[in-house]
Amino acid sequence: MEAESRGALCSLLEASVWEFPLVLQKWVLGLGGDSREVEEAVLKACQAWTNLADQAMERIFQAEGFIGLLGASVKHLVQCHRVARDFMESLMPDSGAVKAATNGAEVRELSEAVARLRREVRALTARVNLIDRRDGAGGGTQESAQHAANEGA
Repeated sequence: MEAESRGALCSLLEASVWEFPLVLQKWVLGLGGDSREVEEAVLKACQAWTNLADQAMERIFQAEGFIGLLGASVKHLVQCHRVARDFMESLMPDSGAVKAATNGAEVRELSEAVARLRREVRALTARVNLIDRRDGAGGGTQESAQHAANEGA
């Protein structure tokens, strides 16, 4: 493989640094026949560059761990995209309307559950505040606490 790489590199250098400039000078000075030699030299240099690039890519793909690294980088990119998308959706309240159209019943059910939980928390907070007030006023017996709890229900 190294001999082939050296051959590809040598042919690229030979075609692009030596042959092409020499043929171009002959053509500019009028020493050569037509521009066909220049075209052939350019094509030879392009072919040598393509061969070198092809061999380089083959070596990259043959390297151990390259595919794993490529897969991990794609997975990381996808995860970053998901995080960024979720973050942007959380900043834009109108994006919830699009989601609500797809899962309308589920979203309504969840919002009703959240509303019930809020009411329950408010009721419990009111009961605790009422009990604390009665305890602070001197009526802090067990019976008054139960009576306040029953009143809040």
